[in-house]
Amino acid sequence: MIALSAAELQKFSQLRLPNVPPGDWNLLFSDDFTSLSLRSGGPTAAGYVAGSGVWTPRYSWSEVAQGDTHATENGFNTDPAYAWGGGYPANGQFLQSGSILTIQAQTIPSSLSGKIPTSSRTGLPYPWVTGILQTKNSFTFKAPIFAEARMKIPKGISLWPAFWMYAVTGGLTTEIDVIEQLNTQTNQYIATLHWGPDASPVQIDGGWLSRPLDLSLAYHNYGVLWQGGQFIFFCDRQPVWTYSQPAAWDDTYMYLLLDLAVGSTAAWTGLDPDGTTPNPAQLLIDWVKVWGTGATPWASPPSYVPTYELLGF
Repeated sequence: MIALSAAELQKFSQLRLPNVPPGDWNLLFSDDFTSLSLRSGGPTAAGYVAGSGVWTPRYSWSEVAQGDTHATENGFNTDPAYAWGGGYPANGQFLQSGSILTIQAQTIPSSLSGKIPTSSRTGLPYPWVTGILQTKNSFTFKAPIFAEARMKIPKGISLWPAFWMYAVTGGLTTEIDVIEQLNTQTNQYIATLHWGPDASPVQIDGGWLSRPLDLSLAYHNYGVLWQGGQFIFFCDRQPVWTYSQPAAWDDTYMYLLLDLAVGSTAAWTGLDPDGTTPNPAQLLIDWVKVWGTGATPWASPPSYVPTYELLGF
């Protein structure tokens, strides 16, 4: 059963939940991964702004040539546009077969030996490589939207798959986490909202959303409806959490992100990878779609002045 508090159950009972996506909405964005459209122009952030293609394989604010991550994590997001050499695959940690995109995390392959940056936390090269994809340079949007991804998540100590959204505007910690899942508790996941300035962000989540099955065994749909001042989160088109939109979101454009992080004892996972962690570990993505109304503000490509910040490795 879905784990909802009494207050949340009452709130749902007062809502007239629409079918999702509503039948008269338009499909604004769709990628079914029959091919992988990595953006050209890398590996610099400025180059990606001027490039073409859907998915940018790095955080939008990073200017580190090889890629990026957070210092608290064990996994380094390699940018495949960097000149790695040594036989490293052209698509890096992204595999595409049939109509499935795979983001693969693994310990450092021989082709990358001695080439991965050093973590400021450990003083050693990051021990795992993985990947992240985002659409800040190709597709951004505001409410009303319904966004959904169909994915098969991995199960393993320190693994941290996510489908999320982030604000285009610099200086804000505005974020919608449609799904984040940690470690081996794959019968549950968390959805979270973050907003406010970087110096004093606010965070609210729906708690651990329990499901009556192991989500790692099959593909499931994870979505969010952002409409009429309300967020409603869904798993397999069933509502799991709702929250009222803060006023700070009124003029906020967002973009999509997909990633498979590898955490640590210093990260939210609270654990380093161990001998039971799948190596490689894989997040499988069937498709990503965004629907909206005729009045939904969206842009492809977006119009904004990019700002760059360095992640503290």
